[in-house]
Amino acid sequence: MKAGIASFHGKIKKFIFDGTNFFDASEREEDIIDLLNLKDNGDMDLLGEPEFFMPPLDSPGQIRDFYAFEEHAKKRRWISLLV
Repeated sequence: MKAGIASFHGKIKKFIFDGTNFFDASEREEDIIDLLNLKDNGDMDLLGEPEFFMPPLDSPGQIRDFYAFEEHAKKRRWISLLV
């Protein structure tokens, strides 16, 4: 069983995948981890193939790159190969 978020027919939906079919789990209150334990009991609609997959995260609070710590990276020789 797999769970995630993807675009189906132009709409972003939560899904569970049983290995064969994608089922609509958008109306479920469970988070992605809890969706992994669900089984289709007939109350979830069958979806087609996803157009593209989304990361299973809501908006992250921060996005950082390693250049904020350039001196630290140089000490670790991460950047020395690039410079």
